[in-house]
Amino acid sequence: ATDCFVLAALGRPLDLGMMYDCCNDCLYVGLWDESTIANMRQSLPRPHTEVTCIEGDSLQDRFRALDVSISLRASVLSGLVEVGGAAEYLNHPVQSKNKDRVTLQYRTTTRLDMLSHRVFEETVQRESKATHVVMAVLYGAQAFFIFDKRVSGEKRAGGGEADMHSVIKKMTPSFSADHMLSSLSDNEKINRLLYQCTLHSDVDHINGSMTYGQAVQALETLPKHLGQQGEKAVPLYAWLYPLRNLDTSIQITQGFLSEAEDVVEHLRQVTMRCQDTMTLLQLNDDVMKWFPSVKEIFAEFSELLQTYQSEFKRGLAMAVKTVRESEEMDEKSLRDILQNHDQSPFCSQHTHQWLNNKEEEIKQKANNIPTWEKFQDKANNIPTWKKVQEKANNIPTWREVQTPNRTLCFTLTSLRGEDPYLSTMKQYIHSALETTTNQSGITRQQQTQHAFKPPDLTKKIQSDLHLFTTSNEDRRDGEKFNFIVAVIPDVTFPGSRIGLYQNGRLIGRNFKLGSKPNPAEVTDIKQNSFSLKFPQSKVMSPVKYRIEYTAESDIQWTVGYLPSGPGSVGPDQCNTCKLPGLKPDTKYQVRYSAVDSSSMSDFSTVTMVKTNPRSTPGQPCVKLLDGEDVRVTWQMAEEEDGGPVLRYTVEFKEAGLEGWSRVSTTGPERTCTLSQTSSTCYRVRVSAVNGEGDTSKPSTETDIPVNGE
Repeated sequence: ATDCFVLAALGRPLDLGMMYDCCNDCLYVGLWDESTIANMRQSLPRPHTEVTCIEGDSLQDRFRALDVSISLRASVLSGLVEVGGAAEYLNHPVQSKNKDRVTLQYRTTTRLDMLSHRVFEETVQRESKATHVVMAVLYGAQAFFIFDKRVSGEKRAGGGEADMHSVIKKMTPSFSADHMLSSLSDNEKINRLLYQCTLHSDVDHINGSMTYGQAVQALETLPKHLGQQGEKAVPLYAWLYPLRNLDTSIQITQGFLSEAEDVVEHLRQVTMRCQDTMTLLQLNDDVMKWFPSVKEIFAEFSELLQTYQSEFKRGLAMAVKTVRESEEMDEKSLRDILQNHDQSPFCSQHTHQWLNNKEEEIKQKANNIPTWEKFQDKANNIPTWKKVQEKANNIPTWREVQTPNRTLCFTLTSLRGEDPYLSTMKQYIHSALETTTNQSGITRQQQTQHAFKPPDLTKKIQSDLHLFTTSNEDRRDGEKFNFIVAVIPDVTFPGSRIGLYQNGRLIGRNFKLGSKPNPAEVTDIKQNSFSLKFPQSKVMSPVKYRIEYTAESDIQWTVGYLPSGPGSVGPDQCNTCKLPGLKPDTKYQVRYSAVDSSSMSDFSTVTMVKTNPRSTPGQPCVKLLDGEDVRVTWQMAEEEDGGPVLRYTVEFKEAGLEGWSRVSTTGPERTCTLSQTSSTCYRVRVSAVNGEGDTSKPSTETDIPVNGE
């Protein structure tokens, strides 16, 4: 009848007289009793068998192979219909990029059972939800032989499908295993040993994985499993007749259905791509040695995709039912489903971008493994390295003395720990599952949600590695540095960072090699101190400075952060600070690093500074007293912070002789009395002994006249 439409059974137990709800694609008990069905049943033989090779492996290709109508596709996609038997082919994993694939379809029909139209004259009890009744069923069986062949890394998947197609096509003309095998060339016989087959059929006990030879045997025996009269055949198609007092349900339009199919196909393809990557990683010993947890990241990504796919189908099922049960076309809920997917972190753009970034990141890191292993060999000889990952960011206080042994560590941060994109995916799913409305959580996501774009970390890693290796070759200011590589999770710095360690203590978590600030201007040089004026940074907003200085003859550096705490000397509004407690008349090396909230700059070029010498007393004045005594007086030496004069040393000697005689004052008084012991001329000079125990240079010498001459 023209009112009937054909429905693929897809492994469901359709039978004559059953009622069918097209809104939910559900089966109900028969409309008539068994005796009525038996009396009205007509059976016609329909023997026909065909074996073909399927072109393509997309979800749309599989729907076409099973003759699934547009309305039924929506139910299969959303999970309203659970397929079985040969229709399990719809759920078979998509083709791997590491495999060639050819699919062989077997279909046979045996008979057509149908009800006479006289059956409508019988009294019926109609199920209220049903929309149609099954009026005819075509019986038979189907089978899908999916042949896969793994390709090597050098070859590209798809390149060998022509050869596979040639071999598999030779299975179509004959059902004799001997004939099929004998038709193969010697080369084809060798290649077929590499084929792995998975069978989905309407004959349960022969399904599963098998070799090419076993597949040929299974194809030969398929007709026998249906019985001599085809009595074991299963429903393939059913003809549904609309119940007279019900309107046919509204169906999903082709445009929305195609979009939904594309979403599911995308999720299946991305999941397979992720699994391919995990397989390749498992085969790469070097990558698994350095990044043992990288596979966990991809496994989590795959799991999130599958969870989202289930949630998407749940929402799609509710939207499909809403459309079909509405009195007029209303596809808003379905439109919301698709729009929210496009704005979610699971959309095609974001998932492929994340995979591209991760695969490129792993590729670059794999290429650099020889370089890292060279540095790692050095790390084994560093006693403090074992402590590096255990130490907190312990900031030293001002005046702490540092040894010259330092370690620069190139740290890979993104292949372990929490991935920001995966966190976004989990948050999205969690929000959807928490929704308590009648609609799916996916449809209730805010329309204003910003799309998440995974960062491309490859360039940053390459840049950090270049700076790291260059610094290793350049030797920094003649100071000894150790260079090592580590893998330490750190979501604060995606991709990589360079850490600066001092004796196993982290002093710069994100050390910016190459970003040297301009040298500080040295001002106000004194005996015990000098000041630094820091230039304004064009690339950072420093919150403090790390200053290091050492005497030229010393091998140790004094270090401090300015400001480093309450009451400390720190930068004033002019970005200047004073370094106190220095030795007079001493050459110092000084450098600094600017520190902001997230990073520490490289150290500036070393600046040489010499402190002022101690001030000398004024030239002595002499006055002859009665007898042989002489009083010597002088101007006091200039005093600075931390350097008061404790006493003075007065030196004198006879003219023409070597060696000085000396006497010291008991305090800072500026006078001394000497006794002349001969009639020769004397010379006198004065030095100041300061509070830190050091002595100034002698003053200008003064002659003492002979006996007051």
